[in-house]
This record gives sequence, C-alpha cells and structure tokens, in this order.
Amino acid sequence: MSSKVEIRLILLVIAGVFFSSCSFKHPALSKAEENIRRDELELASQTLQKALEDEQNKAEIFFMLGQISFLKEDYYGLKKYYDSSLFVSDEFNEQITFRINHLADSLGKDGSQKYARAYELLNLKEVKAAKAAFNEALPVLMQSLIFNDKNSELLKQIADVNLQLNNKVEAEKYYLAVFEIDSNDIEALNNLVLIQLDSKKPEAAEKYLFLRPQKNITNNIFFKYNIIKLADLYCQQKKFKKALFIYDELQKQQPLDFKINFNKAVLYCKLNRFAEAKKLFGELLAKTPKDQKIRMILASLYFEDGNYPEVLFLLEKYLSDFQGADKNIGLDYLLQSYLKLDMKKEFNTLKKQKR
Repeated sequence: MSSKVEIRLILLVIAGVFFSSCSFKHPALSKAEENIRRDELELASQTLQKALEDEQNKAEIFFMLGQISFLKEDYYGLKKYYDSSLFVSDEFNEQITFRINHLADSLGKDGSQKYARAYELLNLKEVKAAKAAFNEALPVLMQSLIFNDKNSELLKQIADVNLQLNNKVEAEKYYLAVFEIDSNDIEALNNLVLIQLDSKKPEAAEKYLFLRPQKNITNNIFFKYNIIKLADLYCQQKKFKKALFIYDELQKQQPLDFKINFNKAVLYCKLNRFAEAKKLFGELLAKTPKDQKIRMILASLYFEDGNYPEVLFLLEKYLSDFQGADKNIGLDYLLQSYLKLDMKKEFNTLKKQKR
C-alpha cells in the first residue's frame, strides 16, 4: 500500500472519530458524514453546499466543508471555509485553531526542508536535480503561505524559488511582499532590484535603491553592483543625466573609487561637459600614470580642443609602452600635433619610426 493511500485512510479514520463525537444540528450534516465515511467527498460537499441555502447552522456547515477540504488536501478551500465558519460564529474556534496551527507547522517544515534540499543540490552543481527540487518545493511553500501570509521568511523562500525557476514576475511580486513587511531585508531588496534591472525597469529599481536614506549604501557589494548596473542601464537608454545623478551619489560616499570616478568622467563626455571630464580623467591618471586607456582618452580630448602641447606631454614619453590599436592611434595624434605645431624634425623622425 502506498504512503499516499495510507495517509488518506488515516485522515478518513480521524474524520470518522471527529464526526462521531459531534452532535450536528442540521440534518444534511449527518448525510454528509455518511458520504465521508464512504469516501464520497464530492457528494458530501454537494450536500453541504445545498444546505447552505437554508440559512441555518452555517457555522457548522462551513466547518464541515473545511474538514472535507482537509481530506481532499485542498488547503485553499479549507482556509476559506474555516474563515467563513469563524465569521458566522466562534463555535468551532478551538478545533479550527488546532487544525490550522498543525497544518501551518507541518507544511512549513516540509517546505523548508524541500527548499534547503534544492539549494543543496544547486550548490553541488546538480542543476537538473536542483530544478526538479525547486519545482517540488514551490507548491508546498505556497500551501504553507495560506496559513502564514505575513511570514516574511516564507515569502522570501517563495520568491527565491521563483527566481531560480526564472519566474521573474512572480519572484518580483513576492520580494515586494517581503519588503512591505520588512524593509530592512537587504537580500530581498537586492534581488528585487536585480529583477527590475534585468527587466529593463530602471525607474522602478531606483525607487527601491533610494527609497530611504542610506548612510553606507555602497558598503554592501551587492548594492554597489546594482547601483552601477542601474547607471549603466540609464546610459543604454541614453538617459545620461539620470546616470550622472547615480554616480554623483556614489562618489559622495566613495570619492576615491576608481571605477566610479572613471564612469563619471565618461558620462561628462557623453554630456559634452569636457572640461569636467578632463579634470577628472587627469586626477585618475595622476594616480595611475601607466593606465594606457585614460592617457589615450585625455590625449583625444586635448587634441579635439587643439591643445597640441598637452597631447605631446601625454604621449611622447609613454607611447613606446603602448600596445595594440592604441599605439597606432597615439602615433597619429603625435604626428598631427607635430604638424600643427610646425615641429617638422620631430614629425619626420616619428614618421620613419612608424614605417
């Protein structure tokens, strides 16, 4: 005999013991009881649904419908009928409380175990088995949620599982639910923002990143990653002013961070604020004089300005160390700068080297 069948028989026995201990007021309940003993649950449910039309003993009928839902493992129906019974009367409050607490505890433990097992498989790189385990965990967690809809940890587990199964819309919904209960849950907030960024919704992501004052927002590596990704997404959408605002906020908190300052300087260029770009690139080059990329960017900016002596200052002593395409571009900048400055001897010498 399978364990599923055994469990069902046990539930029927429990139901029989319970119903035999009750003195029902409505005749339909006795009829429904007989249906249940014969495992005719649908027939019992139909009998009780019809009895509700009489407008009598509704608490009792709703309670018994809840019991039938329990036997059918329909926990949504169980919660609905139990709530209806309690709304009419508190006559069955003790039994309902006991049943719900027991179910919540049982489903919670089962769901948590399945959730943990799925992540264990994922960490072992058993991707296919992990996906199957996540699919198995999700319905149990959802059943548990029926009785624990304000449990932020459970909501986060559901969101995590949906994220692992690439159900991003559902994952976002449940991370939002977590955040409404606990706005200090950093992990949930980070995952929420990550989903919004992956979904190309930068304004929504920004709302949650800057929802409240963050004294040390960039001390968290995940926040820093998401904020930079947010700025990059604004750049992709050519919303350079919004991207610059993000980097302004980052720079206030981490004024010496190389990537933040470099990206901010690039944004100045996008916004045609070249004086500010040159100043910031110059500060970065002073700290990293061997950085070929920054040196070439500065040389190009000064060349466009017609400041040829500055181009010579930036490239003459360093060009021999350059690699790849930058070396050829740098040679062209130097040659053209020599011509502009009428430095024929230097021009001819460099031109021979280029050959």
